[in-house]
Amino acid sequence: MKKLVVITIVIAIALGIVCGIAFAKEFTDIDSSHWAFKYVDELSNKGIINGYEDGSFRPSNNVTKAEFIKLMVGCLDEKDTKEANDFLQLAGMLEAISNTREWYTKYALTAQLSGLCDDAFLSYAMDEPISRRDMTEVLYNFGKMYNLFKDVKIKTIQNLKSKVEVAFEIGLIKDNSISEEEFDKQFKKLSKTKQNEFTKAYDEMVKNTPSIYIPQITDEFDDINGEDLELIKKLEYVNYIGLLNGYEDSTFKLDNMLTRAEVSTVVYRCLNLRKGV
Repeated sequence: MKKLVVITIVIAIALGIVCGIAFAKEFTDIDSSHWAFKYVDELSNKGIINGYEDGSFRPSNNVTKAEFIKLMVGCLDEKDTKEANDFLQLAGMLEAISNTREWYTKYALTAQLSGLCDDAFLSYAMDEPISRRDMTEVLYNFGKMYNLFKDVKIKTIQNLKSKVEVAFEIGLIKDNSISEEEFDKQFKKLSKTKQNEFTKAYDEMVKNTPSIYIPQITDEFDDINGEDLELIKKLEYVNYIGLLNGYEDSTFKLDNMLTRAEVSTVVYRCLNLRKGV
């Protein structure tokens, strides 16, 4: 009888492993009634987020920059983490990393090698709560890595020269004060060689004129006007796909911190978007 029970338990465990059954980790301070339970539960089952030694999760605690980097490394594709680990091993750095005082060193290096963040990002305030501003940088890089922004529509314009300006610059016309309509009339009278010369010059001008980003998200959130334009652009991408949302009062509060519960929702979204869920 005892042998039968043991065999049954072994089979049950084996089936759990084969079928990918995950048993939820129980925390003393968060249960199914908590709004973030679904996200915390899945991430803890996957081993991406952990609780504390006393069995608590502390959903209202802030998340440090180092902790957020660790969580985002947990969202990376296995191929990316393997490549980073192989590089560290090849460089003979794994042993040195294990002897460092900072627990997050390997995660930080993996994040840097994979493209989640750069050295400058990792050079300050790793033990301080991470702001939504810094979080935006990492989430934007994550989105680029996995082509999550392919359907994002942002507004851009090109400050192009007129046909008249281009024609004047290449010596095709001598009067740059004529109208576009008058130029079109003159253009039709030009030889094919001259027409081709202009077309080539005009196409080259268009190709080499960078697009200027016109932010639309500033119409939605009142407190990001005046921020660096590059940051606003990243924020628009991240917000568009739902990785980081604003508040009900039409603000984004870039310098606010996020709790462990809130960050769990962000990391959950990252993981599912990468997997195409």
